Amino acid sequence: MSDATGDTVADSSRAPQGNARADMVESRATNTTKAIGFAVKVAEPVDPTRDPTWSSVATFVLWEIDTSGDDKPDFEVEYFLEGGKLIAGVSRVTANGPQAACEAEAGYMSESYVVGVDPACLGSPPSLSYRATVFYAIGPNTEESITDVSPDGGMSTPLRRSAA
Repeated sequence: MSDATGDTVADSSRAPQGNARADMVESRATNTTKAIGFAVKVAEPVDPTRDPTWSSVATFVLWEIDTSGDDKPDFEVEYFLEGGKLIAGVSRVTANGPQAACEAEAGYMSESYVVGVDPACLGSPPSLSYRATVFYAIGPNTEESITDVSPDGGMSTPLRRSAA
């Protein structure tokens, strides 16, 4: 799904703040019996393992996933760099905060940030909706981020599981 460019904001103030490395241009997902995949592409893609800003705790991608159809996140997938390696972790959203559910595969390919999740980790949902957010630190040694969300204004349309 395409996302409008030029709509990045400072995370703390929500004031417009341009940054092509945070500006999402596309988000997509797949829901199959073998894997659930998520991908994000930004206006100025950069390999996270080669960009010092990705070493900041304030630089990551977050996917919120609705598997129950109520337009509220049931799971979160966080994609980040740790010790020079791409990491993805899945958490279940609970009233007491996120609780670790499983690890996922993280990668950078075709100028996109990508994650693959075992469907069982998300309860093998017959359909799911998602919202992706890119957080890109203003600098490598800061906790202040510039963000962009896709889709704007809520969750994606439901993606039904397919055989693959």
